[in-house]
Amino acid sequence: MRWIGEPQSLLINGRGQFGCSLAAHYSNDNSSLSQCDITGHEQWAPYILRVDPNKTYRIRLSSTTALASLNVGIGNHKMLVVEADGNYLQPFETDDLDIYSGESYSVLLKTSQDPSQNYWISFGVRARKPQTPQALTLLNYKANSASKLPLSPPPVTPRWDDYAHSKAFTNKVKALDHKTIPKPPSTYHRRIILLNTQNKMDGYTRWSINNVSLSLPATPLLGAP
Repeated sequence: MRWIGEPQSLLINGRGQFGCSLAAHYSNDNSSLSQCDITGHEQWAPYILRVDPNKTYRIRLSSTTALASLNVGIGNHKMLVVEADGNYLQPFETDDLDIYSGESYSVLLKTSQDPSQNYWISFGVRARKPQTPQALTLLNYKANSASKLPLSPPPVTPRWDDYAHSKAFTNKVKALDHKTIPKPPSTYHRRIILLNTQNKMDGYTRWSINNVSLSLPATPLLGAP
């Protein structure tokens, strides 16, 4: 394993800013960055989520990060979480949600706020000391120009080590109650413990499970008899 460092920028639908912030004029964590000068035609201009007022939208969120865990928040709006990784959940409301590498969620968003304003959508790093600025874009109520910045600062990402916040969210994630789905058994026949660690092996740092690291065979599996 060769560590390449923390990401320099987070991307929303493939777009992100580096060395500047959409919300630099607020006194927040991005205040040390300059204000992004965007006309809307740049390749790195933010992806804008345009919505009509007084509607309910289903938003599908997916994380394609390799390492960083993220937290998602939408200014002045709550999200109703209804699905995780292709499975419907018992719906629950939240101000923000943690999403880890490879995970996906569906949330219902009601556009019930002041339609004369726009609102921030923010993604921030969680569970690691963040060295990457929040990714920002706009929830744009269509009556407004996308160049109109929100009145309030972006949602604040919870502290990277606020594990109580993470556990509280995780404890709300429950399968949709359905009579045809059997309940998990209360006892087990075999208990398996998997310990995930980084071990030094032959001068290299390798991921290991129960102190065993993956070793590929000399013959590729697809070509093996």
